[in-house]
Amino acid sequence: LLPLLYLKTIMLGNDERQVEGFTEQFVTESDYDDVAHNVAQLLGEDDNYLEVFHPDMPYSDEPIASCISENLADIYQELKNMAANYQSRNTDLMLDAVTECVAAFRQHWGQKTLNALRALHNIYISDPVLQEKGINKDFQDHAGIDVNDPNSRQSRRDSVFNYNKTQH
Repeated sequence: LLPLLYLKTIMLGNDERQVEGFTEQFVTESDYDDVAHNVAQLLGEDDNYLEVFHPDMPYSDEPIASCISENLADIYQELKNMAANYQSRNTDLMLDAVTECVAAFRQHWGQKTLNALRALHNIYISDPVLQEKGINKDFQDHAGIDVNDPNSRQSRRDSVFNYNKTQH
């Protein structure tokens, strides 16, 4: 989904805000931490990678580390806030939510999307099991995925979109 998300976002225009003020922030610190923790737990030691596009990189004597889990939690936060504001059915607020999300994409989460994808690609190419099976058995077990079950895709989709409902 990350490449498609990136592509679709760069295809959006750069519109002007419609409403004075700010869109509402729906993702709490706890929500963010839950997403980051779950992804970090899933990836284990593979969560960390060296950041090469950090603005301070040219001035640093030390390597700069980053985490896939934090990148994905940042992306989740922006998209969830945009989607929740979009559900208001207020046309001006809906446009502002998309405009604000695209602005945040240009400022930070677009690069985080590419960084996470680069790090995930590195995990994929360094693990022959992932290459052979397409998806790691440990990941399947942890995520409750049965690739032979035709309903598995729907149950995963349901669990992702109903995440907030089950947490509160």
